[in-house]
Amino acid sequence: MIAYIRDMKKKLFGQFSFDECVQRYINSVNAGLLKIMSKMGISVLSSYRGGCNFETVGLSRTIVNDYFPGVTSKISGIGLVGIEKKIREIHKEAFESTETVLPIGGIYRYRKNGETHQYQGKLIHLLQSAVGSNSYDAYKKYAEGIYNLPPINLRDLIDFRKKKLNPSINISEVEPIEKNIKKIWQWEHVPWCLI
Repeated sequence: MIAYIRDMKKKLFGQFSFDECVQRYINSVNAGLLKIMSKMGISVLSSYRGGCNFETVGLSRTIVNDYFPGVTSKISGIGLVGIEKKIREIHKEAFESTETVLPIGGIYRYRKNGETHQYQGKLIHLLQSAVGSNSYDAYKKYAEGIYNLPPINLRDLIDFRKKKLNPSINISEVEPIEKNIKKIWQWEHVPWCLI
């Protein structure tokens, strides 16, 4: 990792000394690990090592292979070009704007002008009123609101497969009930040790 920091220092971190870059890396890794370990309930680092507790989501497999070797990536995502494009958009939005107050994002909490959230106040109110009044019509409005949201979570992109139904069987091809009852009766009287 030290060699990587030395290489990246030349390209990206010219204003910092090598020792400052190493110390910043150590501080950021420690802060990230402590936060994640505390959320997972791990109190000893030795319990954490080799646990394969991470999976990348939203990064291309090339980035994962190059920068996070050994980490699982079941679904691919954005690459270096996409990340650069996104950063340029954010930079342009920040520096070409005449606003003096930064917008409040709303990634973790619902905000009026933030990201779309699954559990919006309006929808939760509809659900609560449907349950409180035992109204199926109110529930249908809630369900319609949920189904009309854009995809927010990965599971929103998953749907059930439509199963092809087998053609119905003609009733004349079905065995008579007497024959089936006889088979069931014979099965029930087989000694359990032979089953």
